[in-house]
Amino acid sequence: MREIHRVLVPVDFSDCSRAALECAVMLAERFGASIHVLHVWETPHYVGPEFLIREPGETGSPLEKAAFTQAETEMYEFLSAFRPREEQFRVRLESGKPYETIVKLAADEHFDAIVMGTHGSSGLRHLVLGSVAEKVVRTAPCPVMTIRQPSRKRGREGGTNRAMPSDDDPSARGSAWGGERG
Repeated sequence: MREIHRVLVPVDFSDCSRAALECAVMLAERFGASIHVLHVWETPHYVGPEFLIREPGETGSPLEKAAFTQAETEMYEFLSAFRPREEQFRVRLESGKPYETIVKLAADEHFDAIVMGTHGSSGLRHLVLGSVAEKVVRTAPCPVMTIRQPSRKRGREGGTNRAMPSDDDPSARGSAWGGERG
């Protein structure tokens, strides 16, 4: 069995990210692993990170610095829901393309697993933009656990939060099990 010592948890401060961090905490407790919480901020394509943001009466600060300050504040608020465990998290803020940054960090720093939320985008938005979680799953150097927050409408009954189909699930027949089951 693969040992898990270091878990990377990319977050975007959403409820789905919160659910992923909760799962990562359970995983880390089970394996005695450390949790590294990462937020990646992507610079808008139409302005550079040196673009100045000015408040009335101030000289201005670069967009990148303002974004990191805001991310620090949001991270603190996000992790406050995990008291007293928040002390055990290692926090990291990075800028770049989210999926590329996540995969590069996981490879460069030899993470054993990634636990991340997925918003379950579909339709044209998913077709055009793709999914950060999907790209991470396809290119990560380590196992990736994706956590999907069930919608309030469907609840658990209509959700697809299972890692593997159960024996009584008709969709279990076929490719998930390597062929027809009888």
